Amino acid sequence: AQAPFVGALLRRYAASEISGGVETSGFFEWSAVEGFLEDLDFFFFDVKVLDGALHRRLTGQENDMLLDNLARLARRCAPRITVSVPLIDGVNAHDEFFEELSYLCLRLGISRMRLLPYHTLGRSKYEALGREYPMGDEGELPPGAPERFVAAVRRYGLACGVE
Repeated sequence: AQAPFVGALLRRYAASEISGGVETSGFFEWSAVEGFLEDLDFFFFDVKVLDGALHRRLTGQENDMLLDNLARLARRCAPRITVSVPLIDGVNAHDEFFEELSYLCLRLGISRMRLLPYHTLGRSKYEALGREYPMGDEGELPPGAPERFVAAVRRYGLACGVE
């Protein structure tokens, strides 16, 4: 839904010194964005989990389109992609996930990953609305966990940091 606006904005500022990029879950129709990919300087591409059934359970949607879009994007501009991982204890904060994701990045020619540790900053918004916080007390990482996964990713030769 935002693709036409983003494309128009990028075309308008193409000659300027303004850097343009997107952060995406990858849930988009390729045809909607294909025309302006070359105008973007960077992509932050979220990868929550690789397992399709788990992705469907957590987000309510399949991840086939997301992973296909990541592969297609990498074929066009892998050096401009940073894979973003919302790091959630009990979901994706385990060695097997980072091994599999690191191999995927290497296979696609993607060389950067950033880890975004789960936090509960949104809990107060849910409480103010009288709604139950969906994650409860789950998801927060033990001290040192993000750095351990950064080290694991770097062992595969990828640049990685915590934000």
